Amino acid sequence: MSRILTAVAFLWLVSSIAVAAPERSAEAFVHYWNAGDDRAAINSEVFTDDFIARRGEEGLAQMMRMVYGDNGDIAVHSITRATGDSVRFLVSSEKGNWLDIGLDLAGDGRIGAFGVQFTTPPPVGSEQGLDGSEIAKRVRDYVDGLAEKGAFSGAVLLAKDFEPVLAKSYGLADRETGRANTLDTPINLGSMNKMFTGLAITQLVAEGKLAYDDPVGKYLPDYPNQRVRDTVSIHQLLTHTSGLGSYWNARYDERKNTLQSLDDFAALFVDDPLAFEPGEAEQYSNAGPVVLGLIIKSVSGQDYYAFIRERVYSPAGMDNSGHFDKFENQSGKANGYYVPEGGSEPISNFDDLGRIGSAAGGGYASANDLLRFARALYDGTLIDAEHREIMTTFKVPWGAEGGYGYLFADLRINGQRFIGHNGGAPGINAEFSHFPELGYTLIVLSNLDRAATPVADQVRTWIGYSNSSGAPREAASTD
Repeated sequence: MSRILTAVAFLWLVSSIAVAAPERSAEAFVHYWNAGDDRAAINSEVFTDDFIARRGEEGLAQMMRMVYGDNGDIAVHSITRATGDSVRFLVSSEKGNWLDIGLDLAGDGRIGAFGVQFTTPPPVGSEQGLDGSEIAKRVRDYVDGLAEKGAFSGAVLLAKDFEPVLAKSYGLADRETGRANTLDTPINLGSMNKMFTGLAITQLVAEGKLAYDDPVGKYLPDYPNQRVRDTVSIHQLLTHTSGLGSYWNARYDERKNTLQSLDDFAALFVDDPLAFEPGEAEQYSNAGPVVLGLIIKSVSGQDYYAFIRERVYSPAGMDNSGHFDKFENQSGKANGYYVPEGGSEPISNFDDLGRIGSAAGGGYASANDLLRFARALYDGTLIDAEHREIMTTFKVPWGAEGGYGYLFADLRINGQRFIGHNGGAPGINAEFSHFPELGYTLIVLSNLDRAATPVADQVRTWIGYSNSSGAPREAASTD
């Protein structure tokens, strides 16, 4: 399939979008997906201005490069649902994957949000009503096949009512020494660590020590950026609606091997202007959680890392979790590996890592520890049920698929709710999903980049089929 949109084809697509036919919007999205370097020129014709503002031009480009890299060109197999403001369709990809794609449409037919979910070749009625043992068998067969091809390394744990139905490790934690991954091997979580920061803030709210609507300056009166200090709230930091961006900049590249505290991280971005007026848009932020970490320190009197150890890891029994220095070798953590652009063999991500993670991500946990975390989150060990639901219920909608809460995603698949977070960077990919009503917990950790998310997407699809009602399946959002 050609990756180049001709002028005639492009004009046809725009006219198709204008009539707001959901099926035409699906076709336009597929052409956009396959357009390669031509995508940037037609962003505003395919997506709403609000979507582009939320994602940013570079964020949108990066997202599309990732999903295209995993799948290649796609072709529509069938439209599974179409309404005036949404469309869902099944596609096949040139790399042999099947994807379930959902689009939320504006009045002019442009796309305001979309979701992409790995699925099985055309779903049939017999897929409904899968039980835990059948899901576990499918997961084992699927991941075993990936591992045999060198496409997965890490750990997969599927539990029902917090009891494992499948728990298996794969590959090597250290390719130089031959040390194997185990279910107790700490693996880098990337942004999944944001859940722990959101939980820490909510614990302090539950104790009456702060409020979600409080401004940053109430707890950080000396914070150098006056606009952040006076106009940004804790709620906005938790929901990525503050206008703060990231700290991955030139200063980070220069200092990453010396960063050891949240104050060190904050110095990388404290003078940066806000991208928008607080509360008026959404932009995924790594700077925001760092500021939350500083607030945790101010309110509790404890260093952020010590607070997380004492209030999250220790009570949950997470003995193999922590923000480990990249130069230490006592924790037994896994090394990360990725295939560089143009390369064929995985290389270490050691040079890409900062010295230590922050309140935004980069800590480590094992698969077994994350199951303990899930149990402790729901048995009252870490937080009461009322505040847990406040924390995990979405505040920022992402369309029909759910949205984002207080550093927890709150999504739907097949009408079934799951909460959690993921993380990814070179040599890092991690997924945590808990289905409160179904009782399933899914943990996929990989020390090979972009290896965990495809597995989690597929398994969440199977878990969604465990609802035998036959309701339409809803895809996890990439918006």
